[in-house]
Amino acid sequence: MGHKERKHSPKCAGRFGELRGSFYEAARDVREMYDNPLLAIGKRADLDEVVEYNLGEDRMMAAIYDANDPYFDNRRDVLRGDPLVGEESNWVTALTPFVYEGMRETLLENVLAARQRMESGDNGKSTRRIAERDFTIVENSVYPGLLDDYARLYLSDMDVDSLRPIHRGIEWLDRDLKMDMSSVMVPKHRTNGKKEYVPLSGYFMRAEFGTGQNTSRTLVSSAPYRVELFKREDETNSIDEFGYPRGKPVFGMSFFLKHPDTAVIYQIQDIRGDRVPEGTTDGLCALTLMEKIGCYFGFKRLQTYSYHTNPVRYLYPSDSQIANVLKINFDEAAHRLEWTPMVQDKNGQNEGYEKELICPQH
Repeated sequence: MGHKERKHSPKCAGRFGELRGSFYEAARDVREMYDNPLLAIGKRADLDEVVEYNLGEDRMMAAIYDANDPYFDNRRDVLRGDPLVGEESNWVTALTPFVYEGMRETLLENVLAARQRMESGDNGKSTRRIAERDFTIVENSVYPGLLDDYARLYLSDMDVDSLRPIHRGIEWLDRDLKMDMSSVMVPKHRTNGKKEYVPLSGYFMRAEFGTGQNTSRTLVSSAPYRVELFKREDETNSIDEFGYPRGKPVFGMSFFLKHPDTAVIYQIQDIRGDRVPEGTTDGLCALTLMEKIGCYFGFKRLQTYSYHTNPVRYLYPSDSQIANVLKINFDEAAHRLEWTPMVQDKNGQNEGYEKELICPQH
């Protein structure tokens, strides 16, 4: 299948839209300027150069980013409350997810082109090396230390190396974590007071880093850490020619980091493909998975929104269907999993939920 070249910057109304588009265009322009198929950012100075190229001397885009973007320092976002990225000295590193989005587009183009060449009979070592890799950025563009610096804006005691699978992008996350999906037990949605569970046997996870569209263009992520659930295509657990499981997407969830050592689940979004096990919901599966993988990554606490405070409501305040989906995926799931309600606002409405992680040794 051929890759259709994108003529315009990615769009996502109300959340990252202006800034994302600006950095996508900047990354593309700088690639052309250096005549390099991938913009190689290997150290902090390279990122400084790209940001200066985009922002200019007046740094107006940094002001837009800091003051108005709903992800960073938005006063309407009750779980954000993060003073770290509001400091000018942190602007460049905190913009890493935006810069990377533009670069990932080129990386995807290269991988798909290499796979097409293989289908046409090109089995050269270089072609196969590109075609067989995950959509990784470690070997292709961003030096991992730069993403470590980004994570350290928010994490104090965690080993940021544990986040490398998401930083580099990986097509089979549970295998990388040595995690048995059949042991992930998700509670059923409605059981008349009984405790009934279903396993996630036959499902697998992939992960990517960066805002905007995922590499399969089935999800627009509003937070840079993204995990997607897939269902295997058949019971034989078949894998493709590159060693990855064949499957259909189910849902994606994205989260951001919060000081200290906290992951905040922002987004749980259904993807047209397959479904979660009968009797459960996307929200129950997403929060259950975050409890599991949060331990592997080393988070001390998880937080998420109530439907009342979810930033999506600011975009669609009168949409009852969206409100109902948010209630199911966030409020009902958090209650079922016994997450702790957070401080209520002045109107007595719950601001969100949190879970202290007590993790077994792996």
